[in-house]
Amino acid sequence: MITKVTTLVFALFISAASFAQMGLPSEGQAKTATTQLKTVPGAEVSTSKEGIGSLISKLTDNISPSSFTDAFAKNKPEFTTKANSASTPSAASGLLQSLAGGLKPSSFTSGWAATKTKWMAAAKSATTQKQVASLLGQLASNINPNNFKGEWAKVRPLWEAGVKKLSSN
Repeated sequence: MITKVTTLVFALFISAASFAQMGLPSEGQAKTATTQLKTVPGAEVSTSKEGIGSLISKLTDNISPSSFTDAFAKNKPEFTTKANSASTPSAASGLLQSLAGGLKPSSFTSGWAATKTKWMAAAKSATTQKQVASLLGQLASNINPNNFKGEWAKVRPLWEAGVKKLSSN
């Protein structure tokens, strides 16, 4: 099963060229991942009912604790509670900005330095769920893969499908 998941994840990343900027799979790939991962423990993400706040919380929970600044780590439980209840684009946008600011600079890929200023400006002006979901996908794709917990490999395909669904609404 792990080999199937690894192969599926690898295939999703290789063939998602049209979504390379956001790091998200195509709709067909997301459906395939959803179908194949329904039996993977810990990969439960409801793409039809999952809100943007819940997706922010799932991302946060799957980042290694050592990736956070001390201040953010101390307030992480409160942050995830707020994220789970966030229902408006402005609330979610504020949470994304906090999450990005709460990650150590070393937690990001080298490309983040060039993207950060533009991303932060877009996050500050985001007014729609679609914009915030796109920003969430961009943030996740700029976090160094070594800074995720091991379970992220199982959760990520369905999480990405949820982000993709919200970013297309």
